[in-house]
Amino acid sequence: MTVNQGGVLLGGHPGWATWARIAVNYATPFLVVSLGYLGGCRAPAAQDAQQGD
Repeated sequence: MTVNQGGVLLGGHPGWATWARIAVNYATPFLVVSLGYLGGCRAPAAQDAQQGD
């Protein structure tokens, strides 16, 4: 957060767009990891269903 938006925050002029960018900076890694984990959990179930046929 401070690397990307530090100058604006220290300058005392953060607007709504700055706070939106900060939120995206936190949400993006969380969503990528969560979707990767969920995708990995689904793969074995799909393989088991194919073997049962």
